[in-house]
Amino acid sequence: GVSPGFPTSTGAYATVNGGPNCNLGAVKIDFQLQDPEADASVNGNATGCAPHTVNFINNSTSATGFIWDFGDNSATSTQINPSHTYTTPGTYTAMLVALNPNGCKASTDTDFIQIIVLDDKVLADFNVVKIDSCDPFSVIFTNTTTFNNSTPNPNTTYRWDFGDGTSFNGANPPQKNYSAPQSYTVKLVVTDTNACNNPDSITKVIDFSTSVVLAGFNGPDSVCLPAIVNFFDASTNATGYAWTFGDGGTATVANPTYEFKAAGKYTINLVVTNPLSCNKIDSFSKQIEVFSSPIANFSYSPNPPTPNTPIQFSNSSQGATSYRWDFGDGTTTNVENPVHTYQKNGLYTACLTANNDLGCPSKLCKAVRGNVIPLVDVPSGFSPNGDGVNDILSVLGYGIETMTFKIYNRWGQLVFETNDRYKGWDGTFKGEPQEIEVYGYLLDVQFFDGSKVLKKGNITLLR
Repeated sequence: GVSPGFPTSTGAYATVNGGPNCNLGAVKIDFQLQDPEADASVNGNATGCAPHTVNFINNSTSATGFIWDFGDNSATSTQINPSHTYTTPGTYTAMLVALNPNGCKASTDTDFIQIIVLDDKVLADFNVVKIDSCDPFSVIFTNTTTFNNSTPNPNTTYRWDFGDGTSFNGANPPQKNYSAPQSYTVKLVVTDTNACNNPDSITKVIDFSTSVVLAGFNGPDSVCLPAIVNFFDASTNATGYAWTFGDGGTATVANPTYEFKAAGKYTINLVVTNPLSCNKIDSFSKQIEVFSSPIANFSYSPNPPTPNTPIQFSNSSQGATSYRWDFGDGTTTNVENPVHTYQKNGLYTACLTANNDLGCPSKLCKAVRGNVIPLVDVPSGFSPNGDGVNDILSVLGYGIETMTFKIYNRWGQLVFETNDRYKGWDGTFKGEPQEIEVYGYLLDVQFFDGSKVLKKGNITLLR
């Protein structure tokens, strides 16, 4: 039973320890029935330029759960301290709902915080008006910078770079004079700490190059006769042309081709005009030197050619110091008066290019017939003793297209072999001079006309 006179923590009386006497005992019961209290703040600035990331701070008490609504129709969050990025400028009301289903009088509480996302911009710009397009090339600049969604900051600064090494600090520079007729790149930099895009800049090009006419052309410094020269106009803003070539010749086109008839030094002069330019007229001169060229000439014999006979070319060029022959069959030489043997019947174009000390060339070509009867033979002996006479054993013949030439000693050992008709045997084998004796050879030849011959025989090596 409950003994009267002994209150419990709930206002009741009770016996304890099961004793017959009345003992006083206390029982404490904590029901934790406080209501949730929402408290939201931000870590950093609640106002910023898009995209603006906000780090939210949750200072709520007595809450067991949370719901964040960021006010921009995005998904809610149940994180304690979420971060959220606002991409569109505007003013947003973010809401924090603190939850506690065991609250005494309420299970939820809300707190609100305002987020401002800016898109304030400064848009740098200016206008250019040419006051005088002729010297001193005057310009007036007008600052037309605008401010989007904001007003100019009292501390906004303007920096002008005029593209000629000069500058100006201020909203509107005074009238600007340029010294040369060329293009200039002007840049304006606007610094405004209120603007999200701070700083902003813009560049514009002012072109005075069309205000004047300037003469110029390109051409060689020297040429050789016959001297046909192409001149190329390099003028600026020209509408009219007057050329003089120093020998009485003239032209009125932009890019003339002119022939000089005689050697000498000539002054080429170009006068260009443009009635709408400041200076109206300009000129440019350049000297060219025309050099004399040699006169290439030659003859050949026998003419007409006889079968299997080398052709002697006789050089009769005038004023030349070096020569280049092309016989038309793939062979060339720099010999002044060469002898050439054609290996196949046919008509060839033989050309001689004669050059003087100035590098001026003259070229002459003539048709030469090759008269070839297929023929081949091998000498019966040779004497490789170093006296310069009959030291090399070579295949002799005409009309040879391909060949194989082999030489054997008396023991049948191969001591020499070649497929080159111009390569002969010097009487050595593996670098050692061979003995005086009779050697055998085998020669397999195919001629240009398709015929073939196989020859065998003996060769005597003498010292």
